[in-house]
Amino acid sequence: MAASTFEATDSNLLKQLKLMRKIKLADYLSLKAINALTILTFSLLSITTSAQIAPPSQKNLFGVGTGVQLTSKFGISPVFNFSYERILTKHSSIESGLRYSNYKYGYGYFTENKYSNIDLRYHTFTLPLLYKYNSKILYFAAGPVLSVMNRKRQFDPMSMEMQTIELPFGKLRPGAQFKIGKTINLSEKLVLEPEASVIETRYFKKPQAELNLNFKYRF
Repeated sequence: MAASTFEATDSNLLKQLKLMRKIKLADYLSLKAINALTILTFSLLSITTSAQIAPPSQKNLFGVGTGVQLTSKFGISPVFNFSYERILTKHSSIESGLRYSNYKYGYGYFTENKYSNIDLRYHTFTLPLLYKYNSKILYFAAGPVLSVMNRKRQFDPMSMEMQTIELPFGKLRPGAQFKIGKTINLSEKLVLEPEASVIETRYFKKPQAELNLNFKYRF
C-alpha cells in the first residue's frame, strides 16, 4: 500500500510539474508574441508617422498636375498646372505656381440666308498664392489669385457670352481660391495629391469648381 501510495504521489507530482512547464511555456510564448506585436505596432506607427511628415531637409516640393474645371455655360474644360510649395512648419506651407485652362464656346447665326458656326477659344493663366494647412487626414488651402484671359475673336453682343463672362479681356484680375485635398506619399520623394477646388477669377460671373490630380517631388 505504501509503495503504491508513493508511486501515485510521484505520478501526481510529475503531472503537476509537466503542467507547470506547459503553463510557463505558454506564458513565455504569449509574452514573446505580445512583445513581437508591440514592436511591430510601434514600427508600423513609426513608418506611418515618418511617411506623413517630410524630412527636415526636404522643405521644397515641385509639382505638375492636371484636372477638369466645371464652368457655367462652358461645361467641362481641361486644367494644367505647375506648382511650388515651401514647407514652413509641421502643418503649414505656402504654395504658388502657374495654372492654365482653356474654354471652348460655340454658337451659330444666320447671315444672308446662310447659317454659320463660330467656335471661340478662351485661354486663361492664373497665378495663385495660397496658405496651406496640412492635417493628418486632409489639407486645406486658401488665398488670392491673379488671372488674365484672352481670346482672338471680337465680342458678339448677340451671343450667350454676356451671360457668363465679365468683360473686358486681357487685363489682370484679382480673385480667390479655396481647395481641399489629400496627401498620399508614394515614396520618400514622390507625393500624390488629389484635390477639389473652387476658384473665383473675376472673369466669370460665377465661381468655377475643379477636380485636380497633382504629382509632387520633394527636394
